[in-house]
Amino acid sequence: MYRVDSHHGARFLKLRSGPLDLAGLALPHWLHQHGLPEVVAPLPGLDGTLAHPLDGLPETHHLLLYPWIDGQAARAAGLSPAQYRTYGDLLRRLHTAQPPAELEKLLRRESFIPAFGESVHRLDALVRSTHFEHPIRRAMAQHWQERAAIIERVTRRCIDLGQSLMGTPLDFVLCHADIHTANLLVDSAGGLHAVDWDGILLAPCERDLFFLPEDGPARAAIDSGYGSVSPNLTALAYYRYEWAVQEIGDFGERVFLREDFGDETLQDSLDEFLQLFNPGDVIEGALRSDPDR
Repeated sequence: MYRVDSHHGARFLKLRSGPLDLAGLALPHWLHQHGLPEVVAPLPGLDGTLAHPLDGLPETHHLLLYPWIDGQAARAAGLSPAQYRTYGDLLRRLHTAQPPAELEKLLRRESFIPAFGESVHRLDALVRSTHFEHPIRRAMAQHWQERAAIIERVTRRCIDLGQSLMGTPLDFVLCHADIHTANLLVDSAGGLHAVDWDGILLAPCERDLFFLPEDGPARAAIDSGYGSVSPNLTALAYYRYEWAVQEIGDFGERVFLREDFGDETLQDSLDEFLQLFNPGDVIEGALRSDPDR
């Protein structure tokens, strides 16, 4: 990632490797032009394309150029009641947006199969059968085994809730899929900007709503912008469980499978893994939201 300064002003430049996610480029660009100016979308080149192959690198490397937002994440800056209302209104406009058919066909559709479910099971088998020489991996394996029962419980419950939702009639809308306050930037004038649209998909609105505070003044302000909604409690619980499974699997893969990571990154991943099990964090949030409770 780079900051680029030119006579056009500052820009934010990404160099990305791997297959391009066309939906994560084209849909934000369309949303920005059709009623959601808060969406931080890639800027088209002179030829109109949103991603540009970089000479001298394999075809899987592309440059993406974005506006530069001079601000900080809402998680750090905090939000006023008016900004929380704007947050809710942004979600309302996103969930009611109707992209053209040629763009909609690029979107993934929610399957209710947790992406990291199988990964967690494989990691659990790896931890049980492997002696790790690296001290951080060895520590991670010990902490994992101490929490194996709750990891299995959360993963199994997530899969069960997903299967129950496969036969449930639900309205699918356009979802950001990761729209928490770390992906909202607050500029110097107090304006909000939504970033990181890589996960955009068609899903029930609960896919985004589960990130919101459950009650209190902040939630009341968000609801005043979003409008009245009666969420499906099973869907809300599924997404909270799915988020927990994703975090467990992601941090597990980083520590046990990534040979290219240094000790600092491994330790950060171990610390983040342990935080998941703290009171009030994502594991407790998933268990508390379970409709069986």
